[in-house]
Amino acid sequence: MEVLYPLIRVLNIDAKEIFYPEMQRTDPSITHLRHLIESCSEEEASAMIPILTSVLSALRSKNVINIK
Repeated sequence: MEVLYPLIRVLNIDAKEIFYPEMQRTDPSITHLRHLIESCSEEEASAMIPILTSVLSALRSKNVINIK
């Protein structure tokens, strides 16, 4: 653990990728979002929750415009 933890931090990888590979998602957009979220402060993350909730609600509604 003395070597693994600093290595994970330096490489900026998610420890779940090592310990839980079955949960790994390789979607580039999901990975990008995860990295953005992990770089947020608690305050920034709290501010983003209602925004993301609203955007997801709009995207998932029946009358949504298909985004490509």
